Amino acid sequence: MEAPTALHFQRCASCASAVHPPRPMCPVCGSRELGWEESTGHGTVYSTSDVHTRDGVHNVSLIDLDEGIRLMSSVPASLEIGERVGAFVDDDGRLVFAPLAEAM
Repeated sequence: MEAPTALHFQRCASCASAVHPPRPMCPVCGSRELGWEESTGHGTVYSTSDVHTRDGVHNVSLIDLDEGIRLMSSVPASLEIGERVGAFVDDDGRLVFAPLAEAM
């Protein structure tokens, strides 16, 4: 499987709501007129949590993208709520987020 090169989401042509995950109709207004847009990959940390497993500690965060969608993501380091982040593809081909200065 090829690594992602861009992050895409749907936008409703009727009410302009950002839609993710992809759906056949807008969850806000019910329109079926959904188009695809490419995200900048920039956003803000909404929440963050350290998950302790037998393999170690992993950070999981909810990221509010600038386009209006919220994603859950593994992150390579602990982040602060409110911190600006950017998306990048890690060595394993996963889309992850890092502080904006590091993601560029």
